[in-house]
Amino acid sequence: MTMLATAVAPTRLEGAAFDEALAELFTRSTDLDQALDSASTEPEHDLQAIASAAVDPLEIAAALEAVGVPNRTITGTFGHRDVFDLAQHIYDHVAFRQDATADDSPRSGGLADLKRGAMFAVPGLAFTDVLRAGGVSLLWWCLPLALTLGWAVGQLVASVGYALANARTRLTGGERLVLLGGLPLAAAACTVAIGAVSDSVDSTGIIVVALFVAYMAASAMLLVESRDAVLGWSLVPAGLAAAAAIWGSEMSWQAPLALGAELTAVAIVVGAALYGVPWGNGACRTLRGHELGGAAEHFVHGAGCGLLASVVLTLAITTGTSVSAGAPPSVSIASWPLLLSLGVMEWHHRTLAATLHRLNAVSVDVGRYVARARRAFMRVVACYGAAIVGFSVGVGIVGHLLGSGLSISRLGVQVSLGVMLCIDLVAITYAGVERTLRCWSVSAVVGSAGILWFTRSGHVMDFGSLRVWTLACCVLLAASLTLTACRAVSNPFQST
Repeated sequence: MTMLATAVAPTRLEGAAFDEALAELFTRSTDLDQALDSASTEPEHDLQAIASAAVDPLEIAAALEAVGVPNRTITGTFGHRDVFDLAQHIYDHVAFRQDATADDSPRSGGLADLKRGAMFAVPGLAFTDVLRAGGVSLLWWCLPLALTLGWAVGQLVASVGYALANARTRLTGGERLVLLGGLPLAAAACTVAIGAVSDSVDSTGIIVVALFVAYMAASAMLLVESRDAVLGWSLVPAGLAAAAAIWGSEMSWQAPLALGAELTAVAIVVGAALYGVPWGNGACRTLRGHELGGAAEHFVHGAGCGLLASVVLTLAITTGTSVSAGAPPSVSIASWPLLLSLGVMEWHHRTLAATLHRLNAVSVDVGRYVARARRAFMRVVACYGAAIVGFSVGVGIVGHLLGSGLSISRLGVQVSLGVMLCIDLVAITYAGVERTLRCWSVSAVVGSAGILWFTRSGHVMDFGSLRVWTLACCVLLAASLTLTACRAVSNPFQST
């Protein structure tokens, strides 16, 4: 009986035979893993990579179980008792090679972040001056609406894009065309509705709002796919438009050149978002409920950021009930410090991520980590605050030389807004959009109640009073976000 069992027992593979069978197992395991998730184009459990980088045989055994390697393969083909015996053999046989891509340490801030900030600063710098140079007169609420909807749509599209990227798929050309057509149309309909309610329909404002929303949606698509270079190309016509608007004086070519260059910048970004993507069905995937909820939360958060930013811009360029085409171009430079500091904000945000990652890797004492993480967060806020104050001083000097009559309150409001947005970026990164929205909700309720009390007390809400209330709301929101962000970065389990 023993001799019979020995005769039919499978032979334990060794040497070249084992190498050949193992190579076939690695290939088949990839197919098995992809079959488990039809939406995946890459193996989640790469046996060959796991085997070469494993520091314990149990890692290989877990991977074999994860892809469902059958027992008949383990015992019949390889001649091993069980999955643990085969895993030990693979561990002893495959040479250890550390994965070069295993280092996921975030990089510190650098010049690339300043360039990325310029991609958003230049179109923003050119926007109002181009409209003014082109003789475009807008109702006072059109620019705030454009910025609010544009910022909200940008965060919505980015949230959807990242959710699809995590599932190893992306928007098809047809889906992009629907978004880049439907979102601007929805923004135009919103503009029409507001105009109808206020009895002040503005056809030019409808076009401006729709184009700005299309630009922001397309920019978000490019950023999700790390196609920042295309945005860099759009800076050429945007910068030309700004130069023509500011320094073209009253030349006859100023208006058509400024407007044409700005439209070209929008066309480049929208066209690039549609170019080079599959137009078929591709690996379609429906967003889950929590992903749709997250996208909606990001939309609301973006609307809040856009609304506050639009208030600052409106206070900087508005002196009456409309944006006058004949106003001095230098008036809009009150919003320059915030726009120019966007790259600095991104720089310090990346530096904070790298610092927290390093602290998490080297700290053995939780109390020491908490103290160092909080200092790193406050250092980022202080450095950005110093940068935007420095920009404000420079812009204030330029404004004084140009005779624009820039006031300290105008610059002070956008400084507080910039610091608040810097803290908000940290909060939403480490505390999440839901907790960040709670801070916004509290500040919005308190601010609205304060304005309601102010107007019911018989006071007139002029632009000077609005600047004061905006500054107060920014300070309140910044304080709330600071507490939330500070708690989040102090948690070593959320800061990696």
